[in-house]
Amino acid sequence: MDDKNTKTSDQLISDQDTAEQPKQQEVSETKIKKAELKFDKIQKIKDKLFAKGAPLEDPRQRVMAILIPMLSLIFVVVFTKVSGISFPSKASANIVAPSPDIKLVDDIKNWQIPEPYPKDLRDPMQFGSAGATASGHPIITGIVYSDDPTVMINGRIFRQGDEVVGAKIVKINKNSVVFKSGNQEWEQKVRH
Repeated sequence: MDDKNTKTSDQLISDQDTAEQPKQQEVSETKIKKAELKFDKIQKIKDKLFAKGAPLEDPRQRVMAILIPMLSLIFVVVFTKVSGISFPSKASANIVAPSPDIKLVDDIKNWQIPEPYPKDLRDPMQFGSAGATASGHPIITGIVYSDDPTVMINGRIFRQGDEVVGAKIVKINKNSVVFKSGNQEWEQKVRH
């Protein structure tokens, strides 16, 4: 065998070490540069805050500039401890098994469409009462008395001659409205 082409294991290891040394030097140099940059940034902040003519020239302001962030951090830690707030870790996951008492599938299978609401039921999302009383008369919520008077019934505005809940508005007075339904005529006051 040719001695020039064959290398011993010691020579191979020493060749790898010499190849890795520049890489390690580059990594350590970049770490040193990063640390120097961080130190420079911190030094610039200190110079801005604590130099002559800086906003924190007064010693009390310097103390406050240091104490406020520290006290804020302490407050957050104490608050989380007292309130019992816990932050879940990624490693632990709480898997909750369904309770054997709950029978959701049976409830879904036995579900039926509910009966529709009666038509005379008042809408709970509307202000005031329904458009008519139990006797069938409309409920007046406001009157604007002028040359062309108007009346507000169930949130809608009507004039003389309009029809509301099967009754015709005959006349609008200052405090009341005269209705007519068939042969029956009545006067109704504003509901307060």
